[in-house]
Amino acid sequence: MGGILGIFDCKGKLNSEEKSRILTRMSDSLKYRGNKVGYINKNLISLAVFKPIVSTYQKDDDYSNNQDIVCILDGVIYNSKNLIKNIDEDSAKNKELPDNNILENLYRKEKEDFINHLDGEFSLAIWNNTDKKLILGRDQFGNKPLFYCYKNDFLVFSSDIKAILQSKIIQTEINPPAINDFMSYGYIPHPDTMFKDIYQIDPGSILIIDRGKITKKLYWEYEYKTDDEKDEKYYIETFLDLFEKSIRKRINNDYPMGANLSGGIDSSGVCGVLSQYIKKPFKAFSIGFEDAEFNELPLAKEASEWLNLDWVSEVVNPGDITNLFERTVYLYDTPFEDTSAIPSYFGAKLASKYAKIILTGDAPDQFLAGSNHHKTLQSRIINDKLYLKILRYSGLKNIFHVLPVASHTEQFLDKLKRRVYQDSLSFRERIFEFRVTPLLLKRFLYSKDLLKIDKQIPYYRNINPVLDKVKNRHPIEQSLYYDLYFYMHDCLIPKVEGSCVMNSIECRNPYRDKDLIQFFETVPLKYRINGLETKYLLKKAFSGLLPDTILFKKKQGFAIPRDNWYINDFQDYIKGIILDKKSYERGYFNRKALEQVVQRFFSGSGSYYSSSSSLITSLLTLELWHKIYIDKELVPDLSTG
Repeated sequence: MGGILGIFDCKGKLNSEEKSRILTRMSDSLKYRGNKVGYINKNLISLAVFKPIVSTYQKDDDYSNNQDIVCILDGVIYNSKNLIKNIDEDSAKNKELPDNNILENLYRKEKEDFINHLDGEFSLAIWNNTDKKLILGRDQFGNKPLFYCYKNDFLVFSSDIKAILQSKIIQTEINPPAINDFMSYGYIPHPDTMFKDIYQIDPGSILIIDRGKITKKLYWEYEYKTDDEKDEKYYIETFLDLFEKSIRKRINNDYPMGANLSGGIDSSGVCGVLSQYIKKPFKAFSIGFEDAEFNELPLAKEASEWLNLDWVSEVVNPGDITNLFERTVYLYDTPFEDTSAIPSYFGAKLASKYAKIILTGDAPDQFLAGSNHHKTLQSRIINDKLYLKILRYSGLKNIFHVLPVASHTEQFLDKLKRRVYQDSLSFRERIFEFRVTPLLLKRFLYSKDLLKIDKQIPYYRNINPVLDKVKNRHPIEQSLYYDLYFYMHDCLIPKVEGSCVMNSIECRNPYRDKDLIQFFETVPLKYRINGLETKYLLKKAFSGLLPDTILFKKKQGFAIPRDNWYINDFQDYIKGIILDKKSYERGYFNRKALEQVVQRFFSGSGSYYSSSSSLITSLLTLELWHKIYIDKELVPDLSTG
């Protein structure tokens, strides 16, 4: 909840009244983010800020067009008290110094190095009227969204892309390579978006716009620093100490608080430590399903009883979630594949009845190798056979890239082609190759035009430069680096943040704490994954705090029973969207192949390699995105949760 937006008219082309109208249009598109409490309209800059749920913010009439430094913020700064003390003694006397005043004073003192002193979850904008300079920035992991477009001497930025589009300074254009990016990953790797000329500001960076020139300054990036290895006890004790401090700094006794509780070790660990600092039982929120395979409520209940929590749960049924698909695409400004966004929404909706702040358990998988794909990769490394090594170094994979080889059925020959191709890939390539639409399925499904884009503008163009930074590290560490830099930022964070925005609640993320992250950089691989034991350090640290059934439960993930739901409850809706006439006419897919993929899924004869629920979700939300943003046939309402 909360948001920021603005227009930098670099050449002074618009008058104040014109900029005011543009800013009003942009602001109106973000009303679901809260009340606009800040507005300023100078000769070159117009800015607006929406009040976060929890903040110390100036009133609207406290903003002045005469200010030489203007700061707006979306999010929270956790070290504000220390910053006030370090700024000056007079400011320190005012314990309720607004967040933007803290930023202003810090910027005056530290200039562009101000960002290095912040500890929080935020996006921000600073306007220096004297130097006619604009600075945009985000925290280390990009917990709060921020997009921008620089075109025709205008810099337009916003927490949501839809506000940039409403400026009407730029025209809505599809970014063609992003179609392939999305069909490959299920999300768009930053800094790109689905729109041409609109980009994300990278996490851990600031953007400086000075006299029409844009400079990107990276102030932080994750680095492995595991050379000075210590014993196991040190890592356990250090983790617990830093994690407890992270929990404490996120507690706000002025607002009702709670925590997500999925029944897994991550969220249970948050609840376990939080219960030590809140005297009375606090509320923990859990979502489950009637399908036992996907229902974690029994384990969540066990954890809540073990920790003496005030447990609140709800069973989610299919109902009519078609509207929720459309609203989520509209909120994200992008299609999505990860349908855990659905239970995340219902979890936030349940929590919003009782709390204003919830703590989440996201991120240990990406720091401590907790996902099934980490375990699969580790198993492959441990059991690496000679013939697999020969295949990897034979160059056989190049045949698949040169020749138009496709596979799209469950017949023996297609299975054989897929197996040979998989085994010929390097460990690094396996990190990002097997996501939503594998190469051999693309050869069947894609149109000639989209295949051409896939060849000329590879979907891994943003991935490889990042992985090059850790090319000499263990494959598991490379996989974690990819997960941290892309999967967590571009898929997981928007899912949780978006669910909370739709339900007017703030989420805080103790595992993504600044000090804790610096510690995670130093943890040796064997304490992340030990043999095939994932999240080894976390299990050791929480031993005794949580029951063994929670510590050693099989990795499940926060998923919906989408195969059953899609086939039994939403088949007509999904087919109607994917196989719509306009969907064919977009020219992304071969018509007959698309029909076969859909038919194979709903007949129950598909697999990940031929027709999976991941692929169906991607095709569905991709077409919904076009209907909302390109055709403008759908205008979902985000005004209520």
